[in-house]
Amino acid sequence: MQLEMKRYLLSLCLSLTLASLSAQGAVTAADCTEPGRSLDRALNVVLGGSADTDGKERNLIILVDATTTLRSSGFADSLAAAFERKAAQLAKTRLALAKVGEKKLMQLPLGSSPASIVGEIKKMLTKPGKRIQNIYADLRHLTSSLAGKAGSREVLLVTLDNGDAEDRLEATVKKLRAAGIKLSVICNEAYLADSFWQSNRYRYRRVKPPRGTQLRASDSPFIDLPWGWLFQLNTANEITPSGFAVYGISRMAAATGGRVFIYTKPSSQRHTCAVLGVCNFCSNDHNPELEIYWDARVNRLAPPASSRTKAYKAVGGHPWFRAVQRAWRAAAKAGLIRSTPPLRLSGTSARRDSRPGGRWLRLTGGLNFKRHAEKADKAAWTCQRILHALEADMHKAEGAKDLPRQKAIAELTRIMLQLSKVNLISYAAWCRNVAPSLLPKTAREFEAPEVPMVPPERTPVGISYTNLCLCHGVEPFNEVDLPGGKRLQKELDILDSMTSAYTKSYSHTPFVVALHRAGIARFHFTYRGSGGKYKRPHRKSKTAKKPDTTTEHNRPNRRGATTGGGSTGPTTGGKR
Repeated sequence: MQLEMKRYLLSLCLSLTLASLSAQGAVTAADCTEPGRSLDRALNVVLGGSADTDGKERNLIILVDATTTLRSSGFADSLAAAFERKAAQLAKTRLALAKVGEKKLMQLPLGSSPASIVGEIKKMLTKPGKRIQNIYADLRHLTSSLAGKAGSREVLLVTLDNGDAEDRLEATVKKLRAAGIKLSVICNEAYLADSFWQSNRYRYRRVKPPRGTQLRASDSPFIDLPWGWLFQLNTANEITPSGFAVYGISRMAAATGGRVFIYTKPSSQRHTCAVLGVCNFCSNDHNPELEIYWDARVNRLAPPASSRTKAYKAVGGHPWFRAVQRAWRAAAKAGLIRSTPPLRLSGTSARRDSRPGGRWLRLTGGLNFKRHAEKADKAAWTCQRILHALEADMHKAEGAKDLPRQKAIAELTRIMLQLSKVNLISYAAWCRNVAPSLLPKTAREFEAPEVPMVPPERTPVGISYTNLCLCHGVEPFNEVDLPGGKRLQKELDILDSMTSAYTKSYSHTPFVVALHRAGIARFHFTYRGSGGKYKRPHRKSKTAKKPDTTTEHNRPNRRGATTGGGSTGPTTGGKR
């Protein structure tokens, strides 16, 4: 009797604590995310129950998102083994099975045997789905299947591919709470402030989510990390594992007292410093010790898991957040970054800003080197002005109440502005001192449009760049021949001191991985052709067959992160 009372009081205290934190907007994804990256541990915890369900009747619906990723994970076999291990704890548990995306959501009713559930899941996975699914609508529909049932009511959502198509999140939370349902989720890892759908909205404009949903892949309520910097081939937000699930999943689990289990498939993929290209400073086989995530450090920088309204209110008036927003908007206006802040500041609060993103400064079109150099010099001066304003705002914010995540973002934004300045100075020097000497001395002759063209071998038509990543820091660049002279060397020294201090403060967290994915630019010409006849493109026929639109809902292939880690093993990120 005393043991039961202690368990009850412990559960009550935990519920009150979570409610209090939620009221303050202080609940984060770390409060609901479990350590470990295996299916076995996740199933052991969920099927084994908790202190408040020990020995009591339970109703547990397993909601399965049957995709190719889930089939390759061996989920059916793992579930069968977990049923055997937890047979004693499941004696008073009524099990049911549901399938994501089906009109008939419930596949097996409450009271089904473990063997029948495993068998049905194996049948599901013989023909896995390939479409983006609305898991939120399915969860709302499931509430009626558990409403009024005696005993605890739980749902285990297993989805390794969906969650981006968000639909009426707060209404889903409200319905789950009203039905007294605790939601636990097994899912893949989200990326850090993921901007994938925003940055690729034109490339994937035919990928349409289910009706009524919005594609949101970030681990946070809004994309709080600036993305799309000038002279960067990679967008760190899209390839840096965050350590947490997509925001909508974390929000539902935290609000219902459930847990989130991140699944990572064991991989033999080696670390590569440069995501695109090769690293100039190693053979890409070193151990990235600073990129192995430590739970304590990652959890300290976790994104909010409260409602968006509370999250906006929590950061809207905070000086760290406002400093980044001002610098971000100024950089977008100057063409240094092709995104704009997701929130607009007003007084001491912030509200959502749905206006389109910015555009990069046009610096690489054509071969007018003098004009390019002048524009780069002007942009470098603008970058310095924004950097000074950000540093002044950060100095004022030092005495404010600490928000670790926003402080880390502000310091990383400062580094990216300095890196942009370095690249602009280097580009201006390249245009003045290097590029003219690389052009052929003979004058180019242009033929009439109606004459078939056979362009000269490797005719320069524009300028492009590659990135030398910062995986090894800035110091190795002292041995690299970069145009810019003493001015560039001075800025490199400043960048070196910034990155060294940042790495020391935020090692073993996603923010250092994001820093390593940035790079110093090296410039080169782009060419119209490499020999042979030049074929003039033909105008498409008006009677040509329209492209098939039956695949509009298919998930696009997306490059996964190549590094990152966790205390229980390396992570690769990715939800697709």
